[in-house]
Amino acid sequence: MSKKKRRKGRGSANGAAGPPSIEAIIGSAWRLLREGSFTQARGLAEGALKLVSGHAEALHILGLAALQTGRTEKAVDLIGQAIAADDSDPSCHSNLAVALNRLGRGEEAEAASRRAVKLRADYADGHVNLGLSLKNQGRLEDAEAAFRRAIEARPGHVNAHNNLGNVLRRRGELDAAISAYHKAVALLGHPDFSPQRMASLEMIMSVGAPLHLEHKQALTSALPGRFHELYGLTEGMVTILDKNDADRKMGSVGVPPPFSEIKILDRQGEEAAAGEVGEICGRGPFLMPGYYNRPALTKKAVVDGWLHSGDLGYVDEDGFLFLVDRKKDMIISGGVNVYPRDIEEIVVQHPAVRETAVFGVPHDKWGETPIAAVIVHETGAADAINVTNAEELKEWINAHVGAKFQRVHKVIVVEDFPRSVAGKTLKRFMRDDYLSGAG
Repeated sequence: MSKKKRRKGRGSANGAAGPPSIEAIIGSAWRLLREGSFTQARGLAEGALKLVSGHAEALHILGLAALQTGRTEKAVDLIGQAIAADDSDPSCHSNLAVALNRLGRGEEAEAASRRAVKLRADYADGHVNLGLSLKNQGRLEDAEAAFRRAIEARPGHVNAHNNLGNVLRRRGELDAAISAYHKAVALLGHPDFSPQRMASLEMIMSVGAPLHLEHKQALTSALPGRFHELYGLTEGMVTILDKNDADRKMGSVGVPPPFSEIKILDRQGEEAAAGEVGEICGRGPFLMPGYYNRPALTKKAVVDGWLHSGDLGYVDEDGFLFLVDRKKDMIISGGVNVYPRDIEEIVVQHPAVRETAVFGVPHDKWGETPIAAVIVHETGAADAINVTNAEELKEWINAHVGAKFQRVHKVIVVEDFPRSVAGKTLKRFMRDDYLSGAG
């Protein structure tokens, strides 16, 4: 019986197999990466780099392997090297955006994503990562547009559809939250408002930003036995004012629920007595483990198991919490602590004022002095109110505040306030605008 001839290997005259090409190595590495064999993919990519130093695809593969195994900082470095070697691959920029988003570096992630879709306008993954970076920055309308562009590029893109739905839900909730304060105030002032026509309403919940006392009293007077208030932080602290306590504890935001605690700390970090103003701190079973990839910020926010809110308040003898102001919004004028909210409670009592925000600005004599920004009731009235009327409002405020140090330096009338995505007034922007001359 004759022996079968052995087939000679390709690439060699004597039958020995030649070394695989760089393209073959990279192709195998991509396949292994897609299969989840990250260690093997990394080994092949490292081998490719020995053959061709600075090979962009090899660096990209190493970056993705690092990203998939939780080494996000390393992934940013490696993918950045890949882009430096070859700037023309949109997937490289898009994957860099993925890594940057995981590190909370939203603006950098946005820039990387925009580069990806500039290189290839119909690159669905690039639009998705752009949408995620925008969503992480709170720019929900822009994020929605990015996710819609991803769906246009690839109609069956599951991630794009899921994120679009999430953004639309959040936008609906936030739109409601932003307008809730204005709706409550507008409702009370509407000429056709009738408590009898709202007899079936069972619950009014104030959440997000506290209503001024003037408006709370008006709501509970017109619609008694319905008002609840919730104060809390996403990080895991909450108090609840039940409708049964709303009348007797008017101005309070309630008490913590079962298994949760709050305490007030003074400037020395000691627990304050009842009625003494200090920083609100809380703990409970739903306290966050920490900010993602932000250990320094976590260490500052959570001390010995207590979440430090940055809000100022006090508790009464019954343990009910009363908000005073944001710690960072407090004004120090002539060495005295001035709480903007105390002034705001007076300003909203003026019949022309719908909403107000008081913030501090530098003053040569007093260190800081209060400025009152107001939104008036009448549509377009901000254009009609002149300096004389603003001065009259200032005189009225200063005649009604409880102390000289609460007197406002100036009143400015605006159409609306800058707000966060949660509908809260951004006083820092108002302060910056005023100091830059826009006020």
